Amino acid sequence: MNKFKFACIIFFFFNIACKRNSPNSGYLTIPQESQDPILISSLFEEVEIIPIAGDPAFFPNELDKAMVSDQFIVVGDFTYSQSLYVFEKESWEIVPIPLRKGEGPNEAKEVSDFWIANDFLYILDGVGRKILPMKIEEGSFILQNPVPLEVPLRKFAKTESGFVGLTGGGQDFALAFVNGNGKVTSTHLPFSIEYLMNPMNPFHQVNDGNLSMVLLHTQFSPLIYRVDQDELVEFKRFAFGSEPLKIHEKTDYRLDQEGFDQFRTTLQSQPSFFTLFEKTANQFLLFHIINEVPKMALVDGDFGLSFRFQNFKNDISFDQPFPKVIGVNEDRFLAFVSRDQINHSMPEFKNSDLKSVIESNPEALGFLIQFKLKVDGSTSN
Repeated sequence: MNKFKFACIIFFFFNIACKRNSPNSGYLTIPQESQDPILISSLFEEVEIIPIAGDPAFFPNELDKAMVSDQFIVVGDFTYSQSLYVFEKESWEIVPIPLRKGEGPNEAKEVSDFWIANDFLYILDGVGRKILPMKIEEGSFILQNPVPLEVPLRKFAKTESGFVGLTGGGQDFALAFVNGNGKVTSTHLPFSIEYLMNPMNPFHQVNDGNLSMVLLHTQFSPLIYRVDQDELVEFKRFAFGSEPLKIHEKTDYRLDQEGFDQFRTTLQSQPSFFTLFEKTANQFLLFHIINEVPKMALVDGDFGLSFRFQNFKNDISFDQPFPKVIGVNEDRFLAFVSRDQINHSMPEFKNSDLKSVIESNPEALGFLIQFKLKVDGSTSN
C-alpha cells in the first residue's frame, strides 16, 4: 500500500512538471538571453525565398502585414503607399482589387488594416470610419456595401458575428466589439497610457489543427487575449524565466510624453514594448525591450533563445539585424525585404540563396521569405 501511494505521489508531481513545461500551459515564456553573436541562418530552417514583382512606380519599399488564403497572399503597406497588394499563390502574379482612394462611400481615405476570413477580404479605413468588404469569388474580388463604424478603429480583425478593433483617440476604452453593421456591442480595456501606442499588427490568426483562433497582443500588457468569439478572453500571459510578467498596477499617467516617460520607468525590470509578436501553432517570436536593451525571443515549444539585436548577423535577408516578419503562412513565418534594402557588401552575400534568387529573377522588386525557427538545441554560431 505504501509503495502504491508513493507511486501515485511520483506520478502526480511528474504530471505537474510536464504541464509546467508544456507549450499549452498558461504562459508564453521569454527565454533568458544568449550572449553569443549568431548567424540568422543557424536559427532558421525550411527557408523559401519568393521573388515578387510589380510596377516600380507603385511597388513599396516597405510592407507591414501579410495574410494568406487558400488562393492568395495579401500584403499591406500602411506607412508609405497606403496600399494593398494581392498575389496569386501559384503564379505570384499580381491580382487587381477594386480598391480606390478617396472620400466616396466605396472608397478609402486611408488603408489602416485588412483581414481575410470566410472568402472575404475586409479593408479598414480608419480615417473614414468604415470597413470595405470584398467577396473573393472565382479568383476575383467583388466590392460589397461598406460597413460604417460607430467608433473609430485603428486596427481590427473579423470575429464570429462581427469585428473587433483597437479604437482611435478620444475613446474611453481601447477595445471595441462591433456587429456586422458596425454598431458597438461591448467595450473593454479602459483607455490609459498602457494603450497609447499599438503594435503594427496586434491581431493574429493562429491555426492549430482544427482549432482556429484570433489573438490580440498589445504594446505593453503581458496578457494575450483570444477575441474571435466576440468576447475578450485571457489566452496566455508572457513569463520571464520562471515568473509571469507583472500586470501594470499604475497606468493613470498623463497622456503626453512626460507621462509616457514616467510609465516606461516602471517597466525597466521586466520585458515590455512588444512591438512585434507572431505565432504559429508551436512557435513564436517576440521583439521586446528590457533595461533599455532591444531583444528578440525565438521559441519553439519548450526550447527558446533570446538575443540582443547587436548580436545578430543577418545572412538571410541582408538588411536590418533581423528579417522584418510581417505574418505567418500556416506553420512558417513570413518576412519581407525590398531589393533596394539588401546589403550586397556583406561577405556572406556572395554565396547566399538570396543572391541566387536575385540573379534568377532580375525583374523582382522584393522578396518574401518563409521560414521556421530552429532553436531546439542544435543551433550553432
